[in-house]
Amino acid sequence: MPGINYSAHQYNPIAQGPGAAIAAAKTDGQSFGFSDLLDIVNPLQHIPVISTLYRHLTGDTISPAAEVVGDTVYGGPMGMASSMGDLLLQKLTGKGAGDTAYAMAFGEDTPTMAVASADTPAAVKPASSEPSATAMTVAAGEKIGEAAEETVHMAIQQVTKAYHTAGRLVTAY
Repeated sequence: MPGINYSAHQYNPIAQGPGAAIAAAKTDGQSFGFSDLLDIVNPLQHIPVISTLYRHLTGDTISPAAEVVGDTVYGGPMGMASSMGDLLLQKLTGKGAGDTAYAMAFGEDTPTMAVASADTPAAVKPASSEPSATAMTVAAGEKIGEAAEETVHMAIQQVTKAYHTAGRLVTAY
């Protein structure tokens, strides 16, 4: 039949050659790489206060998978639990516990508050458009539940990827 490609190359990047397999692995943006391995073994990324100062001073970042694996390696079950809690906090607020404490002590790295001007009037909402406290509590509870479920699912995927990649690295050498 014309127009139908029955070859395995269409579905299997490995059959297309090593370059295609590497390109396919990097397209998701979540692949586990050598820099993640360095972040796992770097203790400066996992000591609670030091890691925040280190990241702010150097501009270095760490992937969620490397953070969870490294915190588990250095802190055991408590390290993993605190790392998962920090990832949940990041998902909910946009900042982890360390970044929040850093902002309280030293201020924000980038200003996020707009300054009012006499030239532009402030927008005023009518009182009837304000949601009730009960509605806000229910919405917040739903959002927290969704974020917690998504964070746990993402962390499990990242740790599984890191585990498999580490296994391939060990068997390759």
